[in-house]
Amino acid sequence: MTEEIDISEFKKADVLAVLYNSAKPVGLGFMHYNSKPMTREDAQKIIDQGITNFDYLHGRIMKIDISGDKIDPSCYDADNDQEGLALSAITALYVTEKVNPESVTSSHFKGLNESATELLEQIDEESQYFVREDGTQELKPGFGDFKEELSPILENIIKKTKN
Repeated sequence: MTEEIDISEFKKADVLAVLYNSAKPVGLGFMHYNSKPMTREDAQKIIDQGITNFDYLHGRIMKIDISGDKIDPSCYDADNDQEGLALSAITALYVTEKVNPESVTSSHFKGLNESATELLEQIDEESQYFVREDGTQELKPGFGDFKEELSPILENIIKKTKN
């Protein structure tokens, strides 16, 4: 199990913003992706609504609950495909006192490029029904259903985030 991270000395808005700025979009999240980094003020508006548990936010995968004094980064790190990503973002916040320091921006663009490249490779997959062991049918959505909308977005992201 991944060790929890103590966030008690930070403002919740700063924690939300730095984690958001480091996270990447995945799957259909690209259709809601906002490339603009989150500011402290943007994050505070969300916190003021009483929201502290996040699944996805503006297309970025979060899987994090910031309501307490500690966060469990395991799902955040796993779904962003970078072990230690949450700790790295929180450490950058501690060191720089910024919610979008260069290291966070770099992590975001790395994940963004990898995620867009992976999805573009799967863009021709069509939706399919399959039968479960109990005999019921389930739909496995394919990205091909969204190819027309997603392909230009993904190609543009890959082009802009190439090293």
